[in-house]
Amino acid sequence: MTNRRKLKICLIGKNILVQSRSTDRGMLWLLAQGLSKNGHDVTIISTSSPIGKPEIFRDGIEAHYVFDGISKIKAM
Repeated sequence: MTNRRKLKICLIGKNILVQSRSTDRGMLWLLAQGLSKNGHDVTIISTSSPIGKPEIFRDGIEAHYVFDGISKIKAM
């Protein structure tokens, strides 16, 4: 029997693509999807969204884009 721990993972990068269209091939998004499918909480923080939204919730992944409008994340 294995003990699996649920991790809270944050990926930070510049221009992380969201796989919203068949042409999008974001490597970090694929990594985030795999981690989420394995039961981990995954958050992405990036500079700008390819679809112009400050936040995206998809595939169990929470993505925040700091240069696209007002996000729930506040500057400290």
